Amino acid sequence: MFLTVLVPGPRNPKEKLDVFLQPLIAELKHLWEVGVPTYDISLKQNFHMRAVLIWTISDFSAYSMLSGWSTAGRLACPHCMENTDAFTLEKSGDNHRKFLPANHAFRRNKKAFRRNKTITVGPPVARSGEDIFNQIQALGLIKVTEDYDDTNKNASNRSGTGWKKMRIFWDLPYWKDLLIRYNLDVMHIEKNVFDNVFNIVLNVLGKTKDTIKSREELNLYCTRPELNRNESSGKYPKASYTLDKNEKKVLCEWVKNLRFPYGYMSNMSRCVDMSKLKMYGMKSHDCHVFMQRILPVAFRELIPQNVWKAITELCLFFKDLTSRTIQIDDMCRLNDNSPIILCNLERIFPPSFFDSMKHLPVHLPNEARLAGPVQYRWMYPFERYLRKLKNHTGSPLGKMSKRYLDAKEYKAAQIYILLNCHEVTDIYLKLFEDEMVAGNPFISASNLGTKIDEDFVDWFKRYVNRQSTNNIVNKYIQDLAKGPLLEIKTYPGYIVNGYRFHTIAHGAHRATMNSRVCIKGEIYNTDELDFYGAY
Repeated sequence: MFLTVLVPGPRNPKEKLDVFLQPLIAELKHLWEVGVPTYDISLKQNFHMRAVLIWTISDFSAYSMLSGWSTAGRLACPHCMENTDAFTLEKSGDNHRKFLPANHAFRRNKKAFRRNKTITVGPPVARSGEDIFNQIQALGLIKVTEDYDDTNKNASNRSGTGWKKMRIFWDLPYWKDLLIRYNLDVMHIEKNVFDNVFNIVLNVLGKTKDTIKSREELNLYCTRPELNRNESSGKYPKASYTLDKNEKKVLCEWVKNLRFPYGYMSNMSRCVDMSKLKMYGMKSHDCHVFMQRILPVAFRELIPQNVWKAITELCLFFKDLTSRTIQIDDMCRLNDNSPIILCNLERIFPPSFFDSMKHLPVHLPNEARLAGPVQYRWMYPFERYLRKLKNHTGSPLGKMSKRYLDAKEYKAAQIYILLNCHEVTDIYLKLFEDEMVAGNPFISASNLGTKIDEDFVDWFKRYVNRQSTNNIVNKYIQDLAKGPLLEIKTYPGYIVNGYRFHTIAHGAHRATMNSRVCIKGEIYNTDELDFYGAY
């Protein structure tokens, strides 16, 4: 359900969003406690309906506005809370080893991760809604709607914790009993992870996490002498996970020449900057497709095997996570594999790469296990609907033109219509086949099919028009016997069942390819074959 509230004024209400949510919360409480009479169209009767708000869906910045937990700083993770191992870099991450099994070798590794540090503690225990509600009450936090003089009474109570305010959702009597109240939005998390991985590998100026400041503090936390500054030149060596100029050129040219069906993703050639050898302007869905389908192939021959494997595992993690159908066992497996994937990335990328958004994937499988498939809990449908509200008009697929069918096209159109009309095939096609078999008992299936293609149209027309003996009064059958009109309307494109098709000429100069069709069919027998055609 797309719940809407009116927020007057040009500015974001931010912390005072609860003021505008009061009417909505009042209605939700009424739906839970009292209910409303509702008409059931299927049973054609009234019933008393009660409703519950099971969770909210938002990006990570709005997560803070809805939940009251600060999503910035060291305590940004709303799952780990105060039990986080995140640390602040002096000049510019998270540690995911505590999520590993107790006997995992990475826990004892003192070189590949933070220098001279082993991990013995386990992952943070998931807190129930009751525990969180009691903690907020113990801190003495109040709702925005109760801070009448706007003196920010919560400031003195929230020291050392991520809680900022008690949100109005706690007024709902069932809120503390829900397993998930605020969803982590996979759409924005996946886009952020893709952007950072892609920018650090392409070493995009101003966007890469592998900066000079990052290199200066790298060996304060990690043991990676191969990335130390060269004392004679004063420069830092190229990292194994970054591409050189020639490799970036090869990648950008490859992406620029990719062609996809219409609507699969944006025109990638428009997102490639060949002068600066980078990509820009990619939408969330472009990053989604690129991350799961293209990135493993794009980097396969350009980066070292260990780096490619770690990135590919991350791509496959998001691919499995966002599957349309999921199994509890699969989510448990992803939950076990996610810290290993992030730890493998920690061994490659600098600590500055790992902000809160790179840490959140470790919690996504458990949310999917509790709440179900991701496609019901991410922002894509809502952002698409917002676009639909803005764009009420459509556009035709090219200009219509008229022409006449030649004899071959006319006959092909007529036989196609007749053979795909069950009123014809159930009666008249069987009569025709019986006549052919009676005249030639040894006729093969292929020859019979040829006879149908060549003679059935004329036979059907004669049979229907022979009123003296057959007496066919069905107007539909009579119209079919007359055949289609010679004059037709043609378009360079057409949409069928939500799929868009173009002619070859119309798509010749486009970056997308929608001019070819592959369908299942059969040739005079019951074996299905693939038929491929283009126009």
